[in-house]
Parts: sequence; C-alpha cells; structure tokens
Amino acid sequence: MTAPLSGGGVAGLTLAVQLARAGRRVVLFEKETYPFHRVCGEYISMENYAFLCRIGVPLDQMDLPVMTRFTVSSPTGVALHHPLDIGGVGITRYVLDQLLACLAAEHGATI
Repeated sequence: MTAPLSGGGVAGLTLAVQLARAGRRVVLFEKETYPFHRVCGEYISMENYAFLCRIGVPLDQMDLPVMTRFTVSSPTGVALHHPLDIGGVGITRYVLDQLLACLAAEHGATI
C-alpha cells in the first residue's frame, strides 16, 4: 500500500524519510520544487537535533551557528533578551528541506 503525504515541510519530509526507510511506498505531494525558500523560523532545538541526525540529516557535520538566546525587538528599538536553556542551531529551510527531500528520495520516496 502506498502512503500518500500532502505537504513537503519538515513534518511531511521527516515522515516520508521514516516511512520510506521502513520499506513503505511513499508519494509526497509538494507544489514547489526543492530547493526553495520559505518564510519561516530556521531554528532546530537540541531536542530535535539528535532525532534529525538519527534519520540521516548530517547536522553534526555542518558548521551551523549555535543559538543560546533569543531576542524580540519592537519597531521602536525596545528589545527583550531571553536565554535558551537547551539551545539549538540555525539552518535555513532552503538547506534543511533539500536535505530531507534527498534523504526521502534516496530511501525510495517519490516526491
């Protein structure tokens, strides 16, 4: 049975990778062609870092910026700073989505 997936964001792509690695036939429907830019946050928390490495995303082999705090600023210049206790890394969706799409395809998913 084929697993049809709609949407090739991080969730759809990681599911496609996992299902394809498990031997399932996967068809992922995405209206764009990878790689492409998205307007989105580009932060991977350390909670998800190990998971992405485990499914084959080589985050540990990339020179990614480490993020240990975040800042929110207003148009008037007022800024609030807050530490990120577990931290994370920054990676563009342009790069991350392309890596995930390639992994899914390498394991047999059709995109």
